[in-house]
Amino acid sequence: MNTKKIFAVILALVMVFAMTAGAFAADEATLNDDGEAGAYAAPDTAVSQSKQLILTKVLRAFNESEAEIHAPTISYVYTITAVTPAEGTTVTDGADKHDPAGTVTAQVKAGIVPSGGFSAITVSWDTTETLTAADDGADNEKTFVLDFSNVVFTGAGIYRYAVTETLATGFTYESSGVTEAQFDADHKASHTRYIDVYVRPNPADGVLDDNDETNDWDIYGYTCFVNDTSITEENKTTAAVKTTGFTEYTALVNRALTETLYLPDSYYTFNVEIDKTVVNDAYAAKNHEFPFTVLFTNEAITKEVKIDATATKATGFIDPAVSALSGGAVKGIVSIKDGGSIKYYGIPCGTGVEVYETNDVKGVTYLVTTSVTGVTDPTVENVTDGSTPTTATAQAATKPAYQSTKTTIATTADADEENDYVIGVTNKLLNISPTGVVLRYAPYLLILFGGIVLLILGRKWMRRLQKDEKTA
Repeated sequence: MNTKKIFAVILALVMVFAMTAGAFAADEATLNDDGEAGAYAAPDTAVSQSKQLILTKVLRAFNESEAEIHAPTISYVYTITAVTPAEGTTVTDGADKHDPAGTVTAQVKAGIVPSGGFSAITVSWDTTETLTAADDGADNEKTFVLDFSNVVFTGAGIYRYAVTETLATGFTYESSGVTEAQFDADHKASHTRYIDVYVRPNPADGVLDDNDETNDWDIYGYTCFVNDTSITEENKTTAAVKTTGFTEYTALVNRALTETLYLPDSYYTFNVEIDKTVVNDAYAAKNHEFPFTVLFTNEAITKEVKIDATATKATGFIDPAVSALSGGAVKGIVSIKDGGSIKYYGIPCGTGVEVYETNDVKGVTYLVTTSVTGVTDPTVENVTDGSTPTTATAQAATKPAYQSTKTTIATTADADEENDYVIGVTNKLLNISPTGVVLRYAPYLLILFGGIVLLILGRKWMRRLQKDEKTA
């Protein structure tokens, strides 16, 4: 290989390396747990950062069984704007960040908006997605990117921006079943995060006011925080409250400066299991599937409920989101045999559950009893008259759906349910004696009746016999 070819190969390798290095340099900047990107690893060692910054959105899911559940339907929009800080707003870093040691204070500048502004960003969940849930809540994260590539900075310094979260048009917390980020109902979390962008002259460019103005300045750090204020090393976790995005945070509130944990947006859900038992009816227990209808009420909440894939002796069920009844309640239909069960996961709190068993065994006198764990005073009633079922009634013909036994569970929105509800429905066969009298007394009654008849007939025969003798 001659010298020219060797040089060409080396040049190509250099170009590939340069392109690869540029690709790695373009990776998004990531905030650490302290809400900082580009923190000095050693005194006065600034490192260039990407002009794209990742923020995190958390949706915390609660479920007593720690099951995987369907996500709610909710969509967030994030807008980025420049902030003009109040006069005297500064950032002061720690003395250990410099050599020789000493603090540095800089004024915070108003952010600069690129030509055409920043594009709005959308982050969404819907019922086709799955959330990990836990009794104490499990965080489900999505990330989005703030892009400062087209910002033309005008000098070194710290530039401040605001990122504001709103719900997309047509979405509400109530309709999604999601609880808004808060400490409590009276203390909602902030829906704004502030971003400070740290800028210096670009050490790789070195030429100002050239043809590529966006390359004149280098971003070497970011911070993300909740409150628009001056920042020091001492107050960054209290007054400024640094964070990685729209996650939980601890803030000092009220005049007593009480530390308060603000939870992120949360999705509280519960589960319902239905168990079926047949007593004193071996034929039905072995052969019959009892139809159940499960209604998930509160049509204001868009929801999809997950059905346990390991349901036993339960067949023919459909996904509860497939069909809707009047009023918007979604339903699940299932047939359950004796000893069978089915479980519905991830029902959003604020939803009511109605479970109907249709007694479709003709001519059989069942006493239907229902037990509910997790509910102090469950509502159990006969659908026909609203009474509590206490007697066995013969089923003359198959009843239409929703006309046997009804069990109702009510839950509260924006509240963590501490129960897994289990509805146990028992059909006990109570046979009726053919005479309407208990069978074990019938033989004695027949003997007594026969004795009385014989006594009467015997007396009549004796009288007639005595009369005949006198006549003779």
